[in-house]
Amino acid sequence: MIGLFLALKGQDVTVSVREVATAGIWAGCIGYGFGSIFDQRAFGRRLIFYWAATLGLIGPFFGPLLPIASFIVGQILGGVIGALAGVLIGTVQLKLARRKLQAPDAHASG
Repeated sequence: MIGLFLALKGQDVTVSVREVATAGIWAGCIGYGFGSIFDQRAFGRRLIFYWAATLGLIGPFFGPLLPIASFIVGQILGGVIGALAGVLIGTVQLKLARRKLQAPDAHASG
């Protein structure tokens, strides 16, 4: 992000440090969310929260694709749709992980 900031400053584009810091923190939160999702060994309800928060942060990128006249409403609606999709995906992944853990071992003799 610092390299992007310096490159834009070198091109005489007006970019504030606040804008670059906000984008860096936003991207870092998305990366932290995906890292937390795929690094979990013991699945719990936090998995649903991580999915909802991560996709809620990604959703505003798709807000302009929604057929809504207001940019702000499109961004908010994109985030809400992303969060709801994250809840759905997280719930499905949690149920599949618990079902896989509870399945009897086919190779066990007994």
